[in-house]
Amino acid sequence: MIFEPVIPWGWLGVVAAACLVLFCFLLARGTRSFRPRTRMLVSAAYLAGIAGILFLLANPGRKETLTVHSHPVWIVALDASSSMTAPMQSSGAGGSRLDAARRDLKSIAGLVPDGVDVRWVSVKDSSSILPDAGALARVEADGSSSPLSRSLAALLEDERSGGRAPSGLILLSDGRDTEPAHLGRLAREAGNLGVPVHTLCYGEKWEAPRLTLEATKTIIHSFPGNTVQASARVRNRKLGAIQTAVSLLDVGGRVLDRKVVNVADDADAVVNFTLECPPKSAHFSLKCDAVPGDESGPEGHEALFSIQAMRSRIRVFMAEGAPYWDSKFLAQFLRRQPSFDVRSIHMLTQERFYSINTGEETGAKADGESIPSSLEDFLRFDMVILGKGAERIITPARAAALHSFVRDYGGLLVFARGKSYAGRFPEMEALEPFAWKAPFPGDHQLTPSPEGVKDGLFGV
Repeated sequence: MIFEPVIPWGWLGVVAAACLVLFCFLLARGTRSFRPRTRMLVSAAYLAGIAGILFLLANPGRKETLTVHSHPVWIVALDASSSMTAPMQSSGAGGSRLDAARRDLKSIAGLVPDGVDVRWVSVKDSSSILPDAGALARVEADGSSSPLSRSLAALLEDERSGGRAPSGLILLSDGRDTEPAHLGRLAREAGNLGVPVHTLCYGEKWEAPRLTLEATKTIIHSFPGNTVQASARVRNRKLGAIQTAVSLLDVGGRVLDRKVVNVADDADAVVNFTLECPPKSAHFSLKCDAVPGDESGPEGHEALFSIQAMRSRIRVFMAEGAPYWDSKFLAQFLRRQPSFDVRSIHMLTQERFYSINTGEETGAKADGESIPSSLEDFLRFDMVILGKGAERIITPARAAALHSFVRDYGGLLVFARGKSYAGRFPEMEALEPFAWKAPFPGDHQLTPSPEGVKDGLFGV
């Protein structure tokens, strides 16, 4: 018999001493009127109770050592559930997952050395041990379930009960376990016995043939009467080269435009529609025709978008401390747009400023006080554009106001000519989207979008 006390032996002694003190106190108080014989019986009962409690706390028991002998036995388990009949489409050898597992099973059988026992196990609705690899290879994958973890854990428990620790376990499966809750049980059993678990997995990334449509922009902002472009992206997955038609419809389902598009296999194609921004915000839809073999369903062939008609002009403030021709042309271009209301201030010297606004052909004298100096001043605009020489006109207080304008109120800050200041300007660096680097050598060219060509921003 051995003792493994519930509490350490030292604390058990303290409990014993406390019980004896309590025993003596209760015995002295409770047995004053008892006869000597009765007092002795009560004392014996108290002592027996205390001894019983201490005995239970000492936690007596018996330890037996189970000797597990390492035995050169391997477990080779084949998943024979119905999911193993799925085709291996990208496999050069072809066939199903079960066919691939059978080929590997044959290779494993040829590698078994002399003197090593193998448990050839079929796992489907229940597991069964077969006499050899040939019998296991003839098993059909017709099981409605595959309790892999539970079956393999039970096999390891049986080996342990027989005093054996297998050298290893090989599982040939597609990984579909219908009782995954037993995975922890298998891991504990294999870990306790030191049995490595090797897996040969079958399957591949598979995607159903489908045709889908999505709008590249779900919300388009524009001004009534302006021309806008709505785009649809057609995705073709595993349907081969196809041809379909994409229709643009209004909220009432009336077809506004229709275009035919060719899409290569596993490729995307973009279809563009041009329409006029309506007087009021409106919803539109894009639909594509179905093609044979498509499994996406009708919900994948429709995309929705809306055009938000803007009623007020975009308010722009532009400032530069050192005038440059490109900033000048940008300001002229924006002033010509009916949807922009531009106010610009340009610094010539420390004492000379001029201002030119939307609707004006020539500039007028201004001063540095005309530049917004507080958050409230900047909130009068939707967009702030900075040209060169910002360090000459943007004070730390103005930089802090700009920071709040962008961060807290969603204002748009545009650096018209890249880095807007010379050297370091810590107050402005926090507003920049990246760290400016030295110019990159080589020839570079900007390609204007169709809107840029139409608006003439890039000239010829």
